[in-house]
Formats: sequence, structure tokens, C-alpha cells
Amino acid sequence: MFVRKHKIQYNNTTLFCMESDPLSSHLPVLKRALDARTGLIQPPHRSALRLFAGFYEGWNDLVVDLYGSTLLLWNYADDPAWLTSDIQQTLIDFYRQNLPFLQRSMAEDPPCARS
Repeated sequence: MFVRKHKIQYNNTTLFCMESDPLSSHLPVLKRALDARTGLIQPPHRSALRLFAGFYEGWNDLVVDLYGSTLLLWNYADDPAWLTSDIQQTLIDFYRQNLPFLQRSMAEDPPCARS
């Protein structure tokens, strides 16, 4: 199977993902959202901010919040298993490269999705 690399440039950082990777079409969306909020994020960041509102920004399965120096990924997918540890790590790496003050990160299913 031929897989082509997809290159994304952000703040002098180059990220690569494979086209068959489910993130290849979504990382540019996350990049645009982060670009739009750059002026609101000044280290040391001590307030709360929604970095990505997936319901409104083109990826309904994901919401990303920043609480001080903690990144929280909210998984709203119908199939929660899509947020594998590899995908989580790619998302965390993306934000850590662009927000070097991050100290913690976690992924959660929203409370309404828990049984």
C-alpha cells in the first residue's frame, strides 16, 4: 500500500503525518484554530481557554481545552475507541510543540458519555 506523507508547517516546526492517518485532514484545522487564538495565549498561561471547539470548527469528535498549563482532550466520538494512544500522543505533541509551557495533558470522554 502506497502512503504519502502530508507535511504541515507551523511556527517553524514541521509536522508529518501519513495520508491514511485519520489526523492528516484534521491537523490543518487544529492549526487554524490555534492560530486564531495565539493572541490570547501568553505564558505563563494561568486561565482557561477552549483551544478547539470541534462542534463549530469542523471536527465534531474533539474538543481541546487549556486550563493553565494543562491540556485536556475531550472525546465526543460515537465510537470512543477512535482516540487511540497514538492519536492522543500526536495531538499532545502538536500542542506541546506550539505551547511549550504545557506541563500536563489528558484525554477524557465527556461525563454525558459515561455509563
